[in-house]
Amino acid sequence: MKHHLTRQLMALSLLSSASTVAATPQFPEYSMVLVGGGLHTCSSQGRASCQDNPQFPAEAKTTEHYAISVPRIIEIVQSPVWPASRVEQRQQTQAILSQLLLDFGPAGMSEDELLQRWRVTKVTQQDQTISGETLYQQLSELELNLILDLLQQLKTDAKQQRQREVASLAQTKDKFSVEVYEKISELAAKVRQKPGKPLILVVTASSRDPLSAVDFYLSAFGQTGADVQWLPLNAAYQAAQQQKTAGKASCQQLSQYLADIHGSYGRAKVYPDLMQQLTEFCQQGPAHAVAQIQQADAIFFNGGDQSLTLQALRLADGSPSPELQAITARMQAGKLIVAGTSAGTAVQSGGNLGIPFARQQVPMISNGSSRQALQTGAVAAAAPLAGCEKNHSCPAALAEDQLTYRAQGGLGLFPFGVMDTHFSERGREARLVRLLSDTQTRYGFGVDEATALLVGFDPAQPTNARFGVIGAAGVYIADLASAKATGSGANWQINQVRTHYLSREDKASLQNAELSVQFADWKKPVGTDAIVGTQANVGTQANVDTQASKTEQRVKPDSVSGDFLADDNYRQLALELCRSGQAQAHGQSAVAQVQLHRGKDSKAAAGTFTAADQAVNYCSYQNFYLQIKR
Repeated sequence: MKHHLTRQLMALSLLSSASTVAATPQFPEYSMVLVGGGLHTCSSQGRASCQDNPQFPAEAKTTEHYAISVPRIIEIVQSPVWPASRVEQRQQTQAILSQLLLDFGPAGMSEDELLQRWRVTKVTQQDQTISGETLYQQLSELELNLILDLLQQLKTDAKQQRQREVASLAQTKDKFSVEVYEKISELAAKVRQKPGKPLILVVTASSRDPLSAVDFYLSAFGQTGADVQWLPLNAAYQAAQQQKTAGKASCQQLSQYLADIHGSYGRAKVYPDLMQQLTEFCQQGPAHAVAQIQQADAIFFNGGDQSLTLQALRLADGSPSPELQAITARMQAGKLIVAGTSAGTAVQSGGNLGIPFARQQVPMISNGSSRQALQTGAVAAAAPLAGCEKNHSCPAALAEDQLTYRAQGGLGLFPFGVMDTHFSERGREARLVRLLSDTQTRYGFGVDEATALLVGFDPAQPTNARFGVIGAAGVYIADLASAKATGSGANWQINQVRTHYLSREDKASLQNAELSVQFADWKKPVGTDAIVGTQANVGTQANVDTQASKTEQRVKPDSVSGDFLADDNYRQLALELCRSGQAQAHGQSAVAQVQLHRGKDSKAAAGTFTAADQAVNYCSYQNFYLQIKR
């Protein structure tokens, strides 16, 4: 059966903006919208996600603006960001920037132009040639951010107003991404307790630069029929509240806190209005922030670094801030929708259900690749800084892509398991399973890009939950209740991991710690009778016919191939097993082997969904068993 997403989106948009008289709200079917990141949204600065020939207002911001000057060069090279061990890179940076100033003057340029010119520049000093390309490759992410931030300029329009990025949901190619924005607004409208449009608060605390994404999200959510406001909660704000001067929050130090905690520099000159708004918000204090939260119908957390969001909402001793307490209370009362994307989803993990196999705190994942996870396991430590291997600043014994986690969890709004994002696209299945095993956590949920896990609560039974899936792809669920792990470090192995993959419009429920799954009614069961005993392999050329209506499938010669830890190869392997009805599938990598097999309780269903005249094939499965061995 084919379903048409565009028609659904039109109806949903009307629902979001229609009536100004709110009905008496009931406890919502879903209280959370947890997105896996990768929302491909058309904007004046992101035209690759737009339909052909997108149109924006003349004053819309189209690119960032950079300019080199002597004062900026001095500020960069005198920054404490450069440790003593990086004197050579600091001096070379001064030489390259000085040469660029001589060659191109103080005229403005885009980021692409700046970096292209940097990388082709060569400077000779004292018989030594400094290569811009070599230096660029040596710079850590922290150092490069410092340079770009301090060279960035304020862009103004003809009226001398700061230019703003403008989003356009109507011109976005990916209608699944649009659907996610619209769903958040729809749910917010359902919980609203007064007349008028739903109010959505946007929190950009996950960003390294928490000011840069404000315009985009205000514009995007504003097109869903909602009122939208920026809630300037971030780690710098919380630091100012906790580090008082003469009994008052140290809001005059916000720029320094942004530099020290976020790694964001010189923001006041690029976003003067937003910096002023942040300062005033800081001066008004937590009581004002709580009052805003109590008026909201939804709150949205952006992507970036979940550890930064955690610092915005938990105090130094780990206790919840007044703002987090208000968010928790309103969500649990059915009055607030909590949504997040990427890091804004991962940070929701935490809490303690007090049920078998989940008596300890649910941890929050903070970093790591599947490959490194299989080699060294999970470490309860702060995530290493990106690029730390370049400037030799990684913590002792930790690789840059080390699997790390916070044992006490994140915000604790999602207590049912570990949340992970950008999931299938980045091959994160192995890292999630390793974290669950090492921390003795039963459930893990991995959300794909441009996809959302909808989460509903039962106020009478807080350990129970219901789930739904919308968007482009699916949600991977790992259940380690019956899993058996042996060894440690690079010798760790595991088998009997129960895995599920829910895709569009599937539903699931968690009752008494047990998960049940219901596939969408337009997906047809995939049988196994005709082909039990066959297998698919990653690394060989095997594939299957994707038409689930056939009871017998044939093997195609154009299989997914390569390392099962790379890209979305694991998902492709699992989907081959799902669509074909085969008994088992195998994958390989340099560090481990993986086997997926069906059990007597395994089920699969597949179907086609049409979105904006593009047919998308889905296959969902329940109880596929995973083994990782060496």
